[in-house]
Amino acid sequence: MTALSVLLVAAFTPQPARANPTFPYPWPDYSVVPVLFVPTDWSVSDPEVQNEAASITAAMAEIRTFYATNNGGKTFRLNALQVVQANSAKEAYGITHDTSKDLYVDRVSLSPNFEHLVVSELYARGFPTPPAQNQAGYSTLIFAKGAGGYAGGRAYPGVQGGHAILGDWAIDSLEGDLAEWQYPWGSGKRLQTGAAAHELGHSFTLPHPDGTTWPYTSTVMGNWWDYPAIGLNNNDRSLLAADRPLFFPAPPPLIPAAPTGQLAVAQSGTSVRVTWADNSNNETSFQIYNGVTTVSVGANATSYTQTGLAPGTYMCFAIKAVNAAGSSAWTPYACTTTPTVPVAPTIGTATPLSTSQIRVTWTDRSNNETGFQIYDGVGYFTVGANATSFTRTGLASKTYMCFAVRSYNLAGYSAWTPYACTSTL
Repeated sequence: MTALSVLLVAAFTPQPARANPTFPYPWPDYSVVPVLFVPTDWSVSDPEVQNEAASITAAMAEIRTFYATNNGGKTFRLNALQVVQANSAKEAYGITHDTSKDLYVDRVSLSPNFEHLVVSELYARGFPTPPAQNQAGYSTLIFAKGAGGYAGGRAYPGVQGGHAILGDWAIDSLEGDLAEWQYPWGSGKRLQTGAAAHELGHSFTLPHPDGTTWPYTSTVMGNWWDYPAIGLNNNDRSLLAADRPLFFPAPPPLIPAAPTGQLAVAQSGTSVRVTWADNSNNETSFQIYNGVTTVSVGANATSYTQTGLAPGTYMCFAIKAVNAAGSSAWTPYACTTTPTVPVAPTIGTATPLSTSQIRVTWTDRSNNETGFQIYDGVGYFTVGANATSFTRTGLASKTYMCFAVRSYNLAGYSAWTPYACTSTL
């Protein structure tokens, strides 16, 4: 097989069952298991192998994001890279140095049963590869060290499973070792990350696109060397939804954004209203914490009123948005104090100013009034906070009138003062 990938759907020669099969596998069902397969020509502890493992790990995380970006947020579960020291040297897997081969395949010749030998050994080592083709729920992406320009992927017929193999051309390029690779269409890490995304797609049943014009620029399954600019097309997404629904479940809901603009304002001596700005479009509720208890209100709410408080109660409120994915951060606290009833003023004098006007005065003895109310025996009048007088107009000459005054705020009214009386001139 050359460096150009193929989609194969074929059965391997049945192998004897493992003496002590390990089921279930140690990975979550319907997930991707990346493997770096290292023949004994190298040690898994070699710095070269460790660098390759780190590069593959980074590339796999990037590919997972690539699928999410191009598949409506749906992507696969990704397990940690498994670095496997093979049982034998590369020749045991049909890998031989061949000077007749060009640099395009790293002067490596592969026997026809190379893939079979690798996946069978991995199966014997506890991996979900053939001959366990009826073992659904895993896609194994194998990076085979020493395998030159090999690349291929296959989906297992009838079950949600598959595997793909990439040789040194992908491993070295992902690591950044590009000197020995000469491709007519370009080179570099982008190219080989795209190749890995492409071969993984084959393990998910994605084919090369149909068409007569090359390159197929609409999908990474055709034009993988332009990764990540080239994503998945509608056919790819439809196949993933139809053939790999458990690998690509609907994305979980995002945690909602935290509310802002929180403000607490006393409504009376016994209640406080807290308000906020709703910054999310996916919350199912808001929680409000007052330092003692937590209450919930529904989605899209922007206020809550705390009742049953005593006058003069200092209280702070924090709010967070909640949905099935979790909750946002709490807002900073918004605090206020419920008012107490203001102290009653001290009545002053009622003084005639003319034949139609009387002025009444008082002493303001409170510091929390909203205003004052004046009663003249007939009607009520109000003046603002800190006022100390009121002039009654429109009276007839010689009108006798008495005035009482009280202060008020959200908590209520003070007691009335005694009356102050006089007559107009």
